[in-house]
Amino acid sequence: MTFRLMPGTTAEIILRDSKQRERLRVPVVCIANDSYLWYLEVVGSEQATKAIWSNVQISHNYRTDGMLTTQSFFVSGATQVQLKIPSKTKYLMVSKVQENQTRMVIMHPGVTKISYQMIVGGDEETPSPWFSSALTKINVPIKQEWLNWFWREAQKRNLISQPDCLVGFRMWHVDQRPMEWQALATRYVKEVLNG
Repeated sequence: MTFRLMPGTTAEIILRDSKQRERLRVPVVCIANDSYLWYLEVVGSEQATKAIWSNVQISHNYRTDGMLTTQSFFVSGATQVQLKIPSKTKYLMVSKVQENQTRMVIMHPGVTKISYQMIVGGDEETPSPWFSSALTKINVPIKQEWLNWFWREAQKRNLISQPDCLVGFRMWHVDQRPMEWQALATRYVKEVLNG
């Protein structure tokens, strides 16, 4: 399922209890979610945002591998997605109180500058400003003048893709297999540089 927020619609996170009764709901500012949660930004009461954070952060306490299902649901119109979290993953959270509301951001560690598994910005034609750093991180440094070609070709090969559920901004998943990127670099040299 691919979801993009349509103009005039709203998006929320609903937290439910074990009997699926609604406990609370908060508006979504931004979200990036594939098979699991990458990034979430919400605005709500301090109590509501703490409850959602508590629901997400329990995942790093589990010692088994696999996906953990949270009691948090992304809802917009008829679309409803239950958020999942990889076990043993310690998510990052920052929050700030503004005018009696708490703005909270929850991030998978792969979104940070440490790993660059997910990068922000750019569009179908223009690379994210973090694209070169992401490639360097997986040992595929390329010249600045090659970036536009790499960006477009990587999308064609699904080496760069947008999350299934994306609201509020552009975010791209970067394939972490160096061999795939090196094959693309070889193709660039053969087809573009050597003609």
